[in-house]
Amino acid sequence: MTSVYVIDDNADVLQQVALVLERAGHQVFRYLNPIEFLKNVRPSGPAAIVLDVRMPGMSGLELQAALKAKAVRTPIVFISGESQPKEIILALKAQAVDFLLKPFSADDLRTAVAVALDHDQRRLKQEDLVRSIQAKRELLSARERDAFHLIIRGYSNKELAAELDVKPDTAKKYRAAILAKFEVSSLAELLAFLQAPA
Repeated sequence: MTSVYVIDDNADVLQQVALVLERAGHQVFRYLNPIEFLKNVRPSGPAAIVLDVRMPGMSGLELQAALKAKAVRTPIVFISGESQPKEIILALKAQAVDFLLKPFSADDLRTAVAVALDHDQRRLKQEDLVRSIQAKRELLSARERDAFHLIIRGYSNKELAAELDVKPDTAKKYRAAILAKFEVSSLAELLAFLQAPA
């Protein structure tokens, strides 16, 4: 189930936003205090944050910056009733997914959160891919790693042997070992795996 963290110091708005998102099938966590959220929560995905801009103690923009400093990359949808254009620009420059001005419709909220969750799903998929590639690369020996960099640049076995100063049979063994460790059967499959879209 997808998670949405709603942070707004106005209890009525918090309740209304949470109900819309719960009816849309999301698991919703409510916070009146951004500092409490920052201290106690590290969102796991796919997730999104719906965040008010102006709150006592810590503004939404300050929370956005603090999350970035903690390497929390959960997408944010800002909501606000009285923001200046400068605040909107700053939020979007810092990669907020959307900025909804109160009063906004339930449809606009659902759409913005759906976009944010889609972003997070793609981000998590890309992170999983990077981790998988790194784990497979760590299985390679030092010489296989050298061969790997040449193979993905399109070197043939003959060129590989010449570049690494080994016999052609040894170059073939390097290629076979690399394909086996990446669990693919051809160079085309290897390249497709390395370049899988987010």
